[in-house]
Amino acid sequence: MAILREDPTPASNHSTSPPVVRPDSSVRRTARIVGVLFLAGYLTYGVGNLIATGIVDSDDRSDSTALFVTGIALMLLNSAIVIGIGVLMFPILRAHNKAIAAGYLGTRIFEGVVLALGVVSLILLTSSDAIDANAAFYNVAEAGLGTGSLFLCALLFRTGLVPRWLAAWGFIGYACFAAGNLLELFGVAGAALVAAIPGGLFELTFAIWLIARGFASTATVRSRAST
Repeated sequence: MAILREDPTPASNHSTSPPVVRPDSSVRRTARIVGVLFLAGYLTYGVGNLIATGIVDSDDRSDSTALFVTGIALMLLNSAIVIGIGVLMFPILRAHNKAIAAGYLGTRIFEGVVLALGVVSLILLTSSDAIDANAAFYNVAEAGLGTGSLFLCALLFRTGLVPRWLAAWGFIGYACFAAGNLLELFGVAGAALVAAIPGGLFELTFAIWLIARGFASTATVRSRAST
């Protein structure tokens, strides 16, 4: 009696299988988006704050309502952007340290909410009171950002998600950022502006790095961690 034998399908035949997407590809996209958001945050808050505070200082809101609303909208958009950075970074950081991932998300939410309170002060208060309140809220928000981001930079340094020189620069920059804004709150005029230079330059460099290079691959991170 003849025995019919059916040859098994070769294991190497994947003609009908969907293409395999490397896990690092989604991280790469996220890194680019985060980099763009860092740059967008500088633009929206800087332009919005310049417009809104200029109009408040001139006591000319009635004749510049549309422009004032534009400035306020840009500042509020920045609050959404900084919270978005925390949300996008959360799954990337969670893979390495859940506590730091949650802490950084909380830091960004805190920053966004407090900056938004500064915007509300520009709407509700008048003249110098509004500008002073907005500046104080800004100092509180950025002091919180600087403090919370120290843990982020420590994690970046330990894991090698970005070059360690960049992570170390970020740690120093955010430490200066936190100290400068706290000093400003206690009456040291100009401290926040001076201290923002190393931290601000870091964030710009960090953003460009994420857009151009992204985070290190999973294999690279594991190799550095084992070392």
